[in-house]
Amino acid sequence: MQFIGPWEGRRDCKGVRSGLRYEMWQDSFVSRTLYLAGPIYGDYLDTLAGQLVSFNRMRFSRQMLQDTALEVEGWAERWQDSLLIQLDVRGGIGSSTTCKWLLKKR
Repeated sequence: MQFIGPWEGRRDCKGVRSGLRYEMWQDSFVSRTLYLAGPIYGDYLDTLAGQLVSFNRMRFSRQMLQDTALEVEGWAERWQDSLLIQLDVRGGIGSSTTCKWLLKKR
């Protein structure tokens, strides 16, 4: 599957850009569930579950980041050799930000 494997690239979140590494793998029991592991928000490592909705697109339904009061939801799309990810991060009293990634397969 084209999403699975190591990825490396840039994240832009709250105006902070950083180079990061991620790993994506597939659930062995549920064929349309994929997992993305790496620094999702700040420097905290976490794993997000996503659902494959088409050949090149997946959806991250609303879920809590581990050990935080933050919720995230968004999508990822494979385009040629790149993985584009956009997540809306919500927390506190109505505060939200949008984080974007541009990753390349390693």
